[in-house]
Amino acid sequence: MSDAVLDYLSAYGPSLTSDVAQFLIDNHGLKPDAARQRVSRTRTAVKRLAYITFPRKARFIYLQKQYGSPEYWENLVEALIRTRSAYGLAIESILQRGGLIPVKHFAIACGAPMMQARHLSPDTIFNRLKQAQLLDKVLVSGIGECIVFSQYDGRYEFLAQDVRSEANYRVRTAQGHQ
Repeated sequence: MSDAVLDYLSAYGPSLTSDVAQFLIDNHGLKPDAARQRVSRTRTAVKRLAYITFPRKARFIYLQKQYGSPEYWENLVEALIRTRSAYGLAIESILQRGGLIPVKHFAIACGAPMMQARHLSPDTIFNRLKQAQLLDKVLVSGIGECIVFSQYDGRYEFLAQDVRSEANYRVRTAQGHQ
């Protein structure tokens, strides 16, 4: 039973601690408290994502060999979006724009309030996602500073063509309605 968490991560990939605990409850007959304890005490090969927290104190866990793999990034993004966290909304806004967004549009696109109590600011969201090595800022010719996924290295110019085309379309449309 002590390897049940490792077996789960090997079979299903990086996951939220709450998902692993639910698996232990459903498939190993543990009570909820015991399942949560089992997951939290697994230390050997299990790593925890730093800087990003999820609702109800869940953490994103993975095996060292899974770090940085396509499955790691896919599962992390899926968990962020599924939990409707502020981080997930920011990720989703970038995904909906093809993986690249001008810095000046980030706060609006991710829906983060600028200065409200008990809410994360756009800067905090970006900084924590950067620390978790999910997002980065790059300078893209013709657009300026943009926020991109860290693992998109080398794809910025290709993505920038779409952003420039969309911006040109908006300018032409706005001029036609004046």
